[in-house]
Amino acid sequence: MSLTLTRCPEPGCPAPAEILDRRALHSTDGAVEHLRIQCLHRHHFLLPADRLPAAPAATADAGDRYRGGRRRIGS
Repeated sequence: MSLTLTRCPEPGCPAPAEILDRRALHSTDGAVEHLRIQCLHRHHFLLPADRLPAAPAATADAGDRYRGGRRRIGS
């Protein structure tokens, strides 16, 4: 299973969020892809994929920067 990170949709929450699940839910206009998301502050969302906030490309150290992790200079 791959880890997909995005920005938390909660206004004012700076925490990275993980996309936990992707599902197509049926509607009268056809199937709509929905995402189940949870951030580090435990905000939970189920929202249409097109409502996901724009986020820069997630990197492996995005969570480290949020948690105050440090990177070595010159290594």
